[in-house]
Order: sequence, then structure tokens, then C-alpha cells
Amino acid sequence: MGLRMPAGVAEMTHQIPEELKRNSRGRRGRGRRARQRKTKARREKRRFKPYLPSIIMGNVRSLANKMDELTALARSQAEFRECSIMCFTESWLHKDIPDNNVSVDGFQTVRGDRDCIESVKKQPVTTKTVRRWSEEAMEALRGCFEVTDWQALSEPRGDDIDGLTGCLTDYINFCVDCNVPTRTIKCYPNNKPWITKDIKIILNAKKRAFRAGDKDGVKTIQGELRVTIREAKEKYRRKLEGKLQQNNMKEVWSGMKAITGFKQAGGGGGGWGG
Repeated sequence: MGLRMPAGVAEMTHQIPEELKRNSRGRRGRGRRARQRKTKARREKRRFKPYLPSIIMGNVRSLANKMDELTALARSQAEFRECSIMCFTESWLHKDIPDNNVSVDGFQTVRGDRDCIESVKKQPVTTKTVRRWSEEAMEALRGCFEVTDWQALSEPRGDDIDGLTGCLTDYINFCVDCNVPTRTIKCYPNNKPWITKDIKIILNAKKRAFRAGDKDGVKTIQGELRVTIREAKEKYRRKLEGKLQQNNMKEVWSGMKAITGFKQAGGGGGGWGG
């Protein structure tokens, strides 16, 4: 139901003075412009704020004589002020330069000077003895077991299971030592567990081709090396899976640590760079 004005009564309209209209529009305009300025200021402030940790890297070639410039950049440039890590190489720092001379406000200084022996821990090359399981060695070991009088080894022990186990184990190890040759190899700390003899042979061939200036040979060997490394990794993966299926967790975790380069806490170091 709607209401209608009585006949003969003029319609009533509210007249707003022009001054008030202008002032109202002016206030609304000023408020809108103020909000726009605040929004723009927030955008400018967040313009260089990284959503992910950011790193600034540089080869400074002497850091001590560039600290004034670095401090000014950290105060005036948002890229430097908002970054997570500043990493510099060729800092040319030594033990006679204190940390206060190379510190930046808001950052923690971590150094790795070249003359600080404690900051760099080199892992020595280790050697170990391995057995060469060839077809000839396996055939000789098989022949040794075939002529062995196992009854003579087991009868003196009777029902002593532990004694029998120890006797047979010692005899088998003796046969292996006599028939399977051994050799000593060097283990470098940067070698991955899937690096095999075939990969090393191909790497040496690639070095010889590179030194000789044979570009086509290097390209061909590089393709062969890529395939060989892929096959070696796949073989090592199957080896780890086999140990996992056998519930040999110690070997599995040792292999995983070797692959990922995992080290115990406190075993590594970092710094500005030497």
C-alpha cells in the first residue's frame, strides 16, 4: 500500500545550500585523496619487502674500505635494508680487523677469513681395503668350499651352536682371504657414493679431450658421461631399496647421509667470505 500526497498540496522538497554541498563534496574528495595517498605509501613501503628470504651477494675485493658505502646502502636502499643475508666474497679480512669494523646495523657478522685455520676444516683423504670379486676369485673360492670336509669341522663342536658358528665363520673368512685378492683405494670426501670406476674413466677421457681442444670429442663424452651417471644413480637407488626391504636401517641411513651431505651440528662454518 502506498501513500499519496493530498490533492492541492505542493510537493515539499528540502533545499541544501550550495556552500554546504561544495563543502561536503570537498570533504569527501579530501578523504578519498588521503586514503589514496595512504594506500600508495603502503604500496611503496612494501614494494621491496620480500615475500621470501632474499640474499645479496657480491665480490667486494676488500670489504673494510667499503663499509661506509655499505652502511649508507643499508640505511637508504630498501633492497639492502629488507634483505635476509648479505654474503660477500674476497673480503680480504684477517685477524687484525675486528668485527666492529665490518658490522652493519641489524645484521649479525659471521666471518670466514682465509688465515683462520679454525674456520676451514679440510677433510683428509682416507684409504680403505676392498676385495676384487672377479669370476676367477669366485671360482677359486667355490673350489675351496667343495673340497672342504665340513663334517670334520662340525663334529668336534657337538651341540655347541655358538662354537660351531664361530668355527665356520673363521674358516670361511680364511678361505676368502686366501682366494680373493684385495686392493687399497683412496676415498675423497667430495666423491658421491654412486661414483664408480667407469665414471672416473670417462671423466679422465673428458679431461684429455678438453686439453687436446677436441670440442666434438668433449661433447660426445659428455653425453656418455650423463648416461653413465644416470645408470649409476639408478643402481645405487636399487641397492638402497634392497637394504630397506631387508630392514638394514643402519646402511640405509648411512647411504642417505652420504647422498645429502648431512653433517652433525657444529661441523660446518660460514662467513662473509675470504
